[in-house]
Amino acid sequence: MDRISCDIICDLLPLYCDDVISEDGRVLVAEHLRGCAACAGTLEKMKTECHVSGGQERAREAVVKGMASAWGRSVKKSFAQGALLAFLMCLLLAGARCALTRLVLVNVPGGQLAASVGRVTDERVELSVTAENGKRVSRTDVRITADGRCYLIVKQALLAEKNGEGERWTGDFSLARSGVTQAGDTVRITEIYCGDEAGGVLVWREE
Repeated sequence: MDRISCDIICDLLPLYCDDVISEDGRVLVAEHLRGCAACAGTLEKMKTECHVSGGQERAREAVVKGMASAWGRSVKKSFAQGALLAFLMCLLLAGARCALTRLVLVNVPGGQLAASVGRVTDERVELSVTAENGKRVSRTDVRITADGRCYLIVKQALLAEKNGEGERWTGDFSLARSGVTQAGDTVRITEIYCGDEAGGVLVWREE
């Protein structure tokens, strides 16, 4: 059999190097390489380049995998942080709503209160007070000043809920005609107001 040219062998070397050549082709190339130092050198160079190229490819794959893994961890971390932040915001909003609808109280102005005087005796004055703004009342306080004025203070939440349709809060009070001031002094009550000192409306005065 005539010797095969180096050009043909060089065309077959990539297949030989990658081990995807036919068995007949493998025998043919191997026989040629035993007698041709040039083609044998080309094969060694090709194997070196393939090894380096393969190493670089694996390195690139490792970098890509590392970046993908880091991105995945970042996404998971960001999602967890976002979920925690959303949960905390919900708690904050719920707490704020609870505070504004129940805990933070404001005085109802005297102009929004209607009062009627019932029985008056030497010891007590009976009153009926209605909050005309239709909102729920949280508490009532009584404040007595040194000059004998009694303030019946009605308190509602800052964001008070409304009563049912057409419903208005009404409270009945029986106030003693003597009381104790914040300073601890006992005084005779001569006037009763609905509301606080700033906007109270006079509803009863001693004759």
